[in-house]
Amino acid sequence: MSEDIELPGKGDLRDLPLASIAVYAIRCALRVQPVWALWEKPTAEYKEAIIQLRAAYRILAYSGYTEADAKAAYEAAYVAYEAANASSDSNAIASANAANAAASAASAAYNAARHNASDAANAANAAALASRASHAAIAARKDYLRLAEMETEVSDASETGPLGDLWGGAAPDWYIKAKAMFNKTIAGWGGESGENIEIDLGEELSVYIDPGDAPSELITDLYIALNALFKAHGGPGLEIAGEKFRILKGELI
Repeated sequence: MSEDIELPGKGDLRDLPLASIAVYAIRCALRVQPVWALWEKPTAEYKEAIIQLRAAYRILAYSGYTEADAKAAYEAAYVAYEAANASSDSNAIASANAANAAASAASAAYNAARHNASDAANAANAAALASRASHAAIAARKDYLRLAEMETEVSDASETGPLGDLWGGAAPDWYIKAKAMFNKTIAGWGGESGENIEIDLGEELSVYIDPGDAPSELITDLYIALNALFKAHGGPGLEIAGEKFRILKGELI
């Protein structure tokens, strides 16, 4: 049972690099992300908050974290939590708990960005506790052990990052089924609100840039930002290598 797995304590988490604390917390929240859509008859306020929360978490997972990004995620998660927690429906309560995990993880990222290791560790611990059911605690402990062994901090919480898939192996059946329903449900909510949630970028994306007089460093930063955006919307990421990826000035990035 996941309840028998010993999660790292606040002191253990505090010893990790700041970015790694945030990554640990964000991945805890992502494991229960599909539960955000478990509430069958959510309010319009809840739907809008979850749409915003999903977008915010794409940024947190793939692009590292800033105070502004983490704050946006926290605010959306808090609104979602309050809306779901006000319902007596059991599925709504489950969604509220998952939103609470997202809020705690966002708080961890926010405090990490502010170089507050103690508060970041406390919030990360809360995120892990709020998401520990259904084998999530086992995966969380695996993440912690790997982060503790790494010589450098980790800022990419996504499944394409250094920690790999969220579950450290095969995802549990409930997650696979809930994730498929989550994607379908959120797409429907986005359609109702007029917001385009699903963006199909395909497997390949070609980017051509006329750099003008811009320095090569600026062009490099632009490619890095495009790569993060592409991955945040489900793409495999940009591969920048070889002759065909030279900028027009002829300088290889």
